[in-house]
Amino acid sequence: MLVAVPVISAPISREETERHQQAIQSTIDAFKTDDIEAIAKKVQFPLARRYPLPPVNNAKDFGRRYTEIFDSTLGKLIATSNAKIDWENVGWRGYMLKRGLVWADEDGRIIGINHESRREQTIRAGLIEADRNALHQSLRTFDEPELKWDTKNYRLRIDALGKDHRLAVWPAGRDFESNPLLIIELGTLTFDGSGGNHHYSFPLGKKVYVCDVAVLGNAGEHRIGSFALLMDEKILFSEEALKDY
Repeated sequence: MLVAVPVISAPISREETERHQQAIQSTIDAFKTDDIEAIAKKVQFPLARRYPLPPVNNAKDFGRRYTEIFDSTLGKLIATSNAKIDWENVGWRGYMLKRGLVWADEDGRIIGINHESRREQTIRAGLIEADRNALHQSLRTFDEPELKWDTKNYRLRIDALGKDHRLAVWPAGRDFESNPLLIIELGTLTFDGSGGNHHYSFPLGKKVYVCDVAVLGNAGEHRIGSFALLMDEKILFSEEALKDY
């Protein structure tokens, strides 16, 4: 099993805590005025959205999609929050609002949102159907798409089948419409803490294929995740995800 190794940080001083809270309060104030340009400056890009919704890559993209992401419920929640009372420090992961509904770093920048507006739900449903129709016939039955990645040597896809998950793997550069090199069903999903980081495990005999998904990372770090093959708990290979779809 591959798990993220937590970074052990020194206790945060009172002065540092106050600085972090002031930074988060500045973000809250931007939401109070509904100033999209000011809010965009308080976001760390790319900002991930639930697959297959594409990530928000920059301020211009953010401006176009602002009303899709921040409906009245989420915008009001942030605008009426209090940095000292409502935002909980979770060590190296940053600060969370409402048990991880929204995440911010120590500079007050939003780094994660675990809320989906009705508008996003509608857009996502259309993307899922288009995605299903473009797949190889052997893969068109699924409940929810989970991810599509490219690594150096592989292209892979994970779909939810009820409580289980299915992994499909192609050589790098192949189309998703082509016949997969490998299909493994009965995979499991495990969440690594409350920050959203998680991993999928797909047993195949004595081997286990693992997709480790990085939602939250260390400050200044942006990782998609990694794809690895283990046997007897030893890593046979591991490749970083270079692109997600």
